Amino acid sequence: MGVEDSTGPWELLWWLRDRFPDEDEPNLLAVAQAALTQLVRDGLIQLVSWDPDTNTERGLDRAESERVVRGREPWDGCGPLQPHVRFTATAAGERAYYAHALPV
Repeated sequence: MGVEDSTGPWELLWWLRDRFPDEDEPNLLAVAQAALTQLVRDGLIQLVSWDPDTNTERGLDRAESERVVRGREPWDGCGPLQPHVRFTATAAGERAYYAHALPV
């Protein structure tokens, strides 16, 4: 997630729901929030805010990213033309991903 394309935080939560269907939603959300927060702190991902009115993205700094991740809004998904936050791998994140990728 977040390497080939930007990914919405809700997609991580959907992935967790699919793999752990018996787990409570608050626990899954806490895991997803902790994962994204740590990846931001480690410099492996960056959160970006997309504005549909101008079709522009703005990178969020670490403090703003952590604040956004703690909220509920980015985890609920959104319509295609609504403002939203996504995450993408940084250069360091891509290097780490490909260093640990399994051959196909």
